Amino acid sequence: MFTWRLVLILPPAIRGDIAGGGRWIHDLFPPLPLDYSCKFTVPPHNGVVLDKGDSARADACSKMRWVVPDATKTEFSFGRVDQLKMMQTFHNTTIYFVGDSTSTQNSVDFACRFSTFLVEHKVNYYKNNCRCSRGCQLNNHCIPNVHGGSGIEGFTATFRLDEHSLTVDSRRADTPLAPLMRHTLEMASPKDIVVLNSGLHVLDGPKLATMLDHINSTLIAAQHRGVLIYWRETTAAHFDTPTGYWEKSISDTQANQTAYCVNHSALDREGAWRMSTNGEVVPWMRQRGIFVLPTWAASFEFPGQCHVGMGKDCLHVLEPSGLLTLQTDLIMSALLEQYPTYA
Repeated sequence: MFTWRLVLILPPAIRGDIAGGGRWIHDLFPPLPLDYSCKFTVPPHNGVVLDKGDSARADACSKMRWVVPDATKTEFSFGRVDQLKMMQTFHNTTIYFVGDSTSTQNSVDFACRFSTFLVEHKVNYYKNNCRCSRGCQLNNHCIPNVHGGSGIEGFTATFRLDEHSLTVDSRRADTPLAPLMRHTLEMASPKDIVVLNSGLHVLDGPKLATMLDHINSTLIAAQHRGVLIYWRETTAAHFDTPTGYWEKSISDTQANQTAYCVNHSALDREGAWRMSTNGEVVPWMRQRGIFVLPTWAASFEFPGQCHVGMGKDCLHVLEPSGLLTLQTDLIMSALLEQYPTYA
C-alpha cells in the first residue's frame, strides 16, 4: 500500500475558491514549446479550423498567461513544467482522464505536451451521440455548435523515453453515476493516476455530491491500492446568461446564431460559483484526501472570445489556449510534488 502526502504549494490565486486573485495577461512570447499538429487535435476540436481560419484570435488566446501577485505585490506566472522531467518520473504508469467533454480537452492538451515521446495511439470518435441533430446535449437541452455533433470521445496514447513509459487514457463520462467512472477507478493499478471531473451536466452542487456518495467506497478502495486521484474543479462558461452557464432561455439565439460569449465582468460571480457545484464538491473531495485541481477562478476570468464558435459554444475553449496550458501545468506540477519515484 502506498501513501500520499498532499504537499503541493500553490500560489494564492490558484487556490480553489470563488475569490481568484490573479488575472490574465497577453504575453507576446509565452513559453509554449508545444507541437499542436499533434495527432489528437483533430478538426472538430481545433480552434483554428472551427472558427473558419480566424488564426489571429486563436493565436492571441494561446498567448494568454495567468499571473498572480506575491507578498510584495509583484506578479509572477504559474511555472511551466518540463515534459522531459515528467517523462523521467514515470515507470509503466497510466494516467486516466475521466469526465465530460472539457476533460477531453484537458487530456488532449496534456497528451500534446508529450508528442515528442509518442510511440502509438488510438483515437475514438463520436458522431451525433445525443438526441440533438446538430450539436451537443447539456442538462437535457440541445446546444447548437460548430462541432456538428462529432468529435473525440476518447483516446489512448503511449509515450516512452528509455525505460520510462506513460500511457494516457481519456474516457468520457458525464456524471459520477456513469459506469465508466466507477470501472476506471476499479481497474486502475497502484501508481496509476486518475483525473476526474463532473458538474457541467448537473449544475447542482448537492445533487452532484449525492451522486459522488455512490462511488465513495470505490474511491476509497482505489486510494488504498495506491492510486493517485485528482478532482478538477468544474470550469466556468460564458454564455449570455446571468451566470454564464447554459440556460434554455438562450435556445433561440443559439439556433439562429446570433448568440455571443460574454466576459466575466458581465456575469454574476457569486451566482456562477454556486451554479458550478464546486462549493459543495470541493469540500467533499478534500474530506477524503483527494487533491482538487483549482481551475474555476481562472476559467471564469478567461476571455469570452477564446471560446470556440464565438457564441455557438461558450463552454469549450480554443486549442491551444492559455487556460488549457494552465490546467496541464497544474496537473504536472502536482504530480512532480506527489508522485513517488522508483529506482
